[in-house]
Amino acid sequence: MFDPLSAHSFSGANSRLALRTLMLVSVLILAGLVSPINVSAEDGDPRTLEDVGLHMVAIRNDSLDTDDDGSFDAVRVVLVLNATAGQADINMLLSASTGLRSTEQWENRTVVGQQNLSLTVDAWEVGQYSLYLRMYDPVVGDLLADIDIGTLWMDPALSLPTLQMTLNAPATIETGDDCMVSRFFVDEVGLRYSQMGSRTFTGAPFQVFDSDAQLDCSVWPAGKYELREFYQNGFGQTSEEILKFSIFNLPAPAFNLSVVGAGGEIGSECNINIVAETLDPIEFATYSRDWDITPVQTAGGAASVDCSNWQPGVHKIVIVISNNEGTSTTRGLNLVRLPVLEPTIEQSEIAESWPTRSLGEQLEMQQDGWYVVGGVSVFVFLLSIVMTIRKGRRKTGSIEKGLAGVDDPLTAAMMRSNVGLINPVPTVQTQSIAAPLPLLPSGGPDPQGLPIFTDADGIVWRKHANENMDWWDGSTNTWVSFSSID
Repeated sequence: MFDPLSAHSFSGANSRLALRTLMLVSVLILAGLVSPINVSAEDGDPRTLEDVGLHMVAIRNDSLDTDDDGSFDAVRVVLVLNATAGQADINMLLSASTGLRSTEQWENRTVVGQQNLSLTVDAWEVGQYSLYLRMYDPVVGDLLADIDIGTLWMDPALSLPTLQMTLNAPATIETGDDCMVSRFFVDEVGLRYSQMGSRTFTGAPFQVFDSDAQLDCSVWPAGKYELREFYQNGFGQTSEEILKFSIFNLPAPAFNLSVVGAGGEIGSECNINIVAETLDPIEFATYSRDWDITPVQTAGGAASVDCSNWQPGVHKIVIVISNNEGTSTTRGLNLVRLPVLEPTIEQSEIAESWPTRSLGEQLEMQQDGWYVVGGVSVFVFLLSIVMTIRKGRRKTGSIEKGLAGVDDPLTAAMMRSNVGLINPVPTVQTQSIAAPLPLLPSGGPDPQGLPIFTDADGIVWRKHANENMDWWDGSTNTWVSFSSID
């Protein structure tokens, strides 16, 4: 049986339940309508350019051949953006990679209205480049767009790291020669992407800086050189250059002395000249010259000396020439100047101090030297005989002592008879002495047809046709050759 009361109770309960359900559904619907963006963001739905008030109108990429070599060396990405709200900020990142190396370029822009924007990638090595463009919300950093630009094979137009060293010098370098090392460096890739590295230089005798484009090696000491320079940029790209050369010591100056007027009279032409034996007379002229003349004469650093008015006698000339490296050579000679036979009025005042000069026929013969030489010879001969006799006596005494122990008279007599055979008396050979030269009637030496003169010390000199000089030794009455300077 149907109970109206129960039915009424069930109906009332259902009404209350339906009302509660309707209210809950209404709340949920209202909540969804009020904040639909927040809900989707919390759920991880991607944001777009429209969320920051931008609309991408167009995008393209241009392949470039900037050096006109027939190969692409850069790519430019061009995009057109429209700010729907009049103005909007955007951060863009263009990345490129060859697999071994990669780059990232940021571009932060404010777009007003509709604008064209471009980003360029320059090739840094030969290879296949993959390019991506990503756009970010500058406020919260959310990724708004991720665009695959594509791939492109490129050959760089930018200069890779390069080091060069060039030697500007003679084929054979000697100390002091003109010598210059020119250095060259370039790294356009490192400069383009702010990846410049550091350079290392070794092998020079002095410190070298990166800014030293020229190295003056004319002042370097002699030796073997191996210059090395190394560079590496931030990409890991490297370059190395090696330069080898040698510098030899500058040889000592090569020269001789040329004399005009040796053995001539005072006042006649006389010159001492330096004759260079080098392939570079201009350089030789820069060398220092130090003259040493006895008796003292002033020459300074001249290349030639005028000896026409030097006083009669023997003059010693020594000259030392040093090159720019301090290496020197010494030369020397003896120079004879003769007095005039008839001095001029101007010369008469000093002619009395000059050594005498005469020809051979003007001197008289003198025999005093014969007695001196003969006496010396007799003394040497007698001394030799005395020494021989004393030596023989010592030997005879030794033999008599040996015979003292012999009892047999016949044996002793035989031994005495053989003494001369056993110990023969040595003969004395005296060295023959060259006969002295006869003196002239005047008492002077015989010059044997050569010109002679007497210097201030009283020594008599004579001169041969080959410029050699002899001096007269009065103790032996002989001419003695004068030794030249070593």
